[in-house]
Amino acid sequence: MSLSAPLVRHPVGEEAPLRVALPLCSAIMEAVSSPRMAIALAQAGGIGFIHQNQPAGQQAEDVRGVKRNKAGFRHSELNVRPDTPLGDVSAHLRAADTDVAAVTSDGTANGVFLGPGSSGAGRDARRHVATAGTAQASGPGMSPATCM
Repeated sequence: MSLSAPLVRHPVGEEAPLRVALPLCSAIMEAVSSPRMAIALAQAGGIGFIHQNQPAGQQAEDVRGVKRNKAGFRHSELNVRPDTPLGDVSAHLRAADTDVAAVTSDGTANGVFLGPGSSGAGRDARRHVATAGTAQASGPGMSPATCM
């Protein structure tokens, strides 16, 4: 028994030119089809659709958000340098609504990944990430700001 489902419109009685093996797909509704939903569906073998009534720029951003995702990896949207004060890191984390930042050699996603960094709650906010012990050296083969 096949659980496949047609993915595109097709004439009645004819085979759809494009089918999905598992019928896991999001509805083409703005409230349902988000990048998070598309990523979750893709991890389960499904597919997500972008709502067509969004501005083209928003559609492109949604696609970029999904394409940035790699199975098993977390992409860091927040990168800091080792000399960033813990107080600044804490403010950035609150603004980004996340609990960890990637500490990279130059503070960019392309820098050498040094380790995860947190707010260092309860520590001196003027201390730098590197001296507070929140960033740990990564091993060989760690790609920049992708796996924390």
